[in-house]
This record gives sequence, C-alpha cells and structure tokens, in this order.
Amino acid sequence: IPELERYGYWPNTLGGFSVHGNSIVGNKNGIWNYDESSVNATNNWWGTTDGTAIGSMVSVNVNYDPWHLKQQPSALATDQVTANSVELSWTAEGVWDGDYYDFRYATSPIITADDWNNALRITGEPVPANATQEMIIRGLNRGTTYYFGLAIAYSNTSSEISQINVTTLATVPADRSEEHTS
Repeated sequence: IPELERYGYWPNTLGGFSVHGNSIVGNKNGIWNYDESSVNATNNWWGTTDGTAIGSMVSVNVNYDPWHLKQQPSALATDQVTANSVELSWTAEGVWDGDYYDFRYATSPIITADDWNNALRITGEPVPANATQEMIIRGLNRGTTYYFGLAIAYSNTSSEISQINVTTLATVPADRSEEHTS
C-alpha cells in the first residue's frame, strides 16, 4: 500500500494493539495512534538507536521503549586469563535473526569512534543468542593490556559497546606448559 509505505501505520483506531519485531523505517511517521488505549510497539527496529528520534516518530499512547538494539550486551566478564589467551563471556538480550556481533580489541582504550574503527576485528564469534555466551581470544602477547569491545549489530547500526580491559599473564605458570607456543 503506497500510503502505508510513505506515512507508516496510521489508522484511526489502533489502541490496545501490539506491534513487535518489525522494521519501521523510511516513513514520515512510525506509528500514530488516535485511540485512548495505548499501542504496545516495543522491540521494533526504527532505523536508529536514538530515543529522541524514535520518540518523534510516534504519537501519544504509543509505548516504543525498549526498542530493538537499545540493550547492549552485558559487560564482558573475564573467565580465564593466560599468557596468550583470554576467555570472555557476556549476555545478550533481545537479539533477532540477522543480528551479529561486532567484536574488537586494541592495546589502547576504545573511547572514540576512531578508536573503535582502528581496533582489530575479532572473527569466529558465535551467532548472537538470548543467553550467556563465551569466546576464547588466542594469539595475544604476554604481559600486555588489551581493551575488548563488543556490540550487537544489525544492518548498518549497532548497540552501545560493552568494554573490558584485561592484562595477559607475563609468565606461563608451570602447570600450563601447553601454552609454550610461539
């Protein structure tokens, strides 16, 4: 319907209705509700993660929060650190099919967009799931502080970044002789 594509979902009575898991982008308006009952429009992708911008796309009595990708993965946790590897774990919620992790690291803090763009991308990460997940990062240098960042990405947009810094062990413990690889 051409009108729907241009203006979004704008019926005269919509109250008490739920709209979830949709991509509501490229419209003049997202969801406009003229009914006194509220519309539950949570967990939709609005083309942005900016709450103010999303709020301008809906009328009164439209509950749009939380929206898709608002939630960043939980803070990364260090499960195990060795001289040349780190095991990280995190929890993601509200992921959709098509989401992917953007996982990066650097030897300096990841603060700005330039820092993020210059950080090395980690590959081989699992497919996002609504669960706690983990990954071992290998091939690191001994006694070095690394800054890891993780975001959930969808299309060309991503969530906020969860970060942690970890320093690998300077020496290999005697009971870990298997790590004497070069």
